[in-house]
Amino acid sequence: MAGQPAARPPEAERFVRDFARVWSAATPTGFSALFDPSIRLIAPLIPVTDGIRAAEAGFADLLGLLPDLAAEVHDWAPTADGVIIDHVFRGTLGRHRVCWRG
Repeated sequence: MAGQPAARPPEAERFVRDFARVWSAATPTGFSALFDPSIRLIAPLIPVTDGIRAAEAGFADLLGLLPDLAAEVHDWAPTADGVIIDHVFRGTLGRHRVCWRG
């Protein structure tokens, strides 16, 4: 029916909820349970990584730069093979508060 929002599958809702929880208190290994072992992570401020251990090292580097980095989820939508998550990152880089949309 036109105008109806797309159905949000329970497994996608669970992933978004876990994504939000992990980003509320980020640690280098906090994301690992969300990843497939063959993850290829392409993210700002860190090199492209392949595999969970490399992703954890990338997050450790990122959190070394922005130790209080957190993300707030604003909305999300299911896709054919996952989800798109609209969120905003906030943290401190040196003495400056920074934010950007993810």
